[in-house]
Amino acid sequence: MKRKTKKQKTFSIDINDNILILGASKELETRKMGKHIDTYDVVCRINNGGNHQLLNNKHKDIVGTKKNIWFCLEPFGLKRNKPSLINKFDLVFVNHKKIFNEYKNKYKNLRYFPEEITKNIKNTLYSFNGTPLKYEPTSGIKTIFYFITHYQQTPLEKGCMGTIYNNIHLCGFDGFQSGHWYGNKFIKNQDESDANAVKGLGRHNLTKEFEYIKYLNDIDFLKII
Repeated sequence: MKRKTKKQKTFSIDINDNILILGASKELETRKMGKHIDTYDVVCRINNGGNHQLLNNKHKDIVGTKKNIWFCLEPFGLKRNKPSLINKFDLVFVNHKKIFNEYKNKYKNLRYFPEEITKNIKNTLYSFNGTPLKYEPTSGIKTIFYFITHYQQTPLEKGCMGTIYNNIHLCGFDGFQSGHWYGNKFIKNQDESDANAVKGLGRHNLTKEFEYIKYLNDIDFLKII
C-alpha cells in the first residue's frame, strides 16, 4: 500500500493489499481485536465508526486506531461527527451531493460516493433474494460494493465497474442481530432502529442484505473474520 509522504501525497490501494471493512456489531466489545485491526494495509470505517469519541485510547482495544478511509454515508453524519475529522483520514466519502459541494474545496481528500453503486446494490439484491427495491442499502453494504464492483484507479474518484480487490475482509458484521456496540451514543433510537431493520421495517432490510454478504463469504469473494 502506498501511503502519504512529504514527496507523495496521493493515497492509493494495491489490488493485493489486505483491506478491512470494519462494521459496528456488539461482538467487537468482547473480541477486542484492536491490535489485529491495525495490522491491515487499509482500514475502512463507516459512519460513526470514524468519530473521534470512538477512535481514541479508551476504545483502541475494541476498534483499533488506524484511519485510512472513512465512509461517512449516513445523512448529516459528517456534520454530527465534525467535518474537521476529514483531515484525520487519507480519504473520506460522503453520500450527499449538497454536503460534498459544501466541503469539497476545503478538504481535498473528500470524495462523493458513486451513485451507480447504490443502484447496483438494489438490483443485485433484488435478483439474489427478491429484496424489494424500496429498501435503501445500508452504509455497510455500500462500502462492501465499493470494493467488489468499483476498482479505484488514479484519481480514486474514477474507476470501472466489474473488478475487485483480492483480499477484502469484514469484521463487526453480523446483520446487526446484536445492534451497534456503542448503542444509542450518537443516535438516540439506534437500538430500536437496528431491531426494526432486522425485521425489514423502516428504510433498511438487514436480514436480506446479510444473506448476500454471507453468500460472498461462502464463495470466497471476501472473508468475514
